[in-house]
Amino acid sequence: MRYTDEDIEFANLILTDRENLDDAKVEAWMKDPEHVMLLKEFATVYQKRMNIDFNRDKKEEFARLENTIQERKSRRMTLRWSVAASVILLIGLFVGRMVNEWRDLDEMRMLAETERIVPGVKAELILSTGERVVLNQQRVSIEGVNETGIQNDSVTGLNYTMAKVQGEELVYNTMRIPGGH
Repeated sequence: MRYTDEDIEFANLILTDRENLDDAKVEAWMKDPEHVMLLKEFATVYQKRMNIDFNRDKKEEFARLENTIQERKSRRMTLRWSVAASVILLIGLFVGRMVNEWRDLDEMRMLAETERIVPGVKAELILSTGERVVLNQQRVSIEGVNETGIQNDSVTGLNYTMAKVQGEELVYNTMRIPGGH
């Protein structure tokens, strides 16, 4: 049978927008068995179309979900590798710094041992005239050309309280202490 455009449109409205149709009008339209057949045909076609769309959408959604998971895994791996590289770099810098410090410390120890081994090397006071006075562990009064009265004591060290300088000119003395003493 041939259906009218109004019948086709009404069957489509029943399937897609049933809640907005008047119940009495729908019941009156459904009393005709040919309208019921039309509605069943439309429902079958509509159901097939929905399943096809669902399967297509399901495949697209699954592909999108897989891509999202893959991107997250990639980001996580990148983050993990970045953290691991940073930790390794920090450890490397720390170890390098410590090795360098140990090497410097060993060099300083060797230098100190070398200076300690040299016999006769003692702390000395170099006076302004260039005279050198070895500072022993005895109590001694140091007398130079320009300076007099400098006291050397093993307990209190150098004492300038009684020192006198000849002339008005400022004079500078230098103390040289070998490393390791």
